[in-house]
Amino acid sequence: MKKLYLHLWHGRDSVHQDMENWGFDGPEIGPLTKFGSSYMSGLVIEFEDAGTRNKFFPREDADPMAWLETKEDCVEYKGKFYGEWTAFMKEEA
Repeated sequence: MKKLYLHLWHGRDSVHQDMENWGFDGPEIGPLTKFGSSYMSGLVIEFEDAGTRNKFFPREDADPMAWLETKEDCVEYKGKFYGEWTAFMKEEA
């Protein structure tokens, strides 16, 4: 069965870091049930359940939703910044 994931790319330590290459590879976040954006101010993502969400966004509630902030033109995740993201389907057993 294929499941939806979000992959972050072109990582950097600061939004103002002078990049001479493509940066580091980021995480594959998921599986997700959906994701979207609101006026490009961030990405809202919904996991299959809160347990899966807690692997990426630990907190003590049952809400499967999480939010990725944007700064400048990058997506922020765990104090790192990513200049590109890709949604893709991944085969799982």
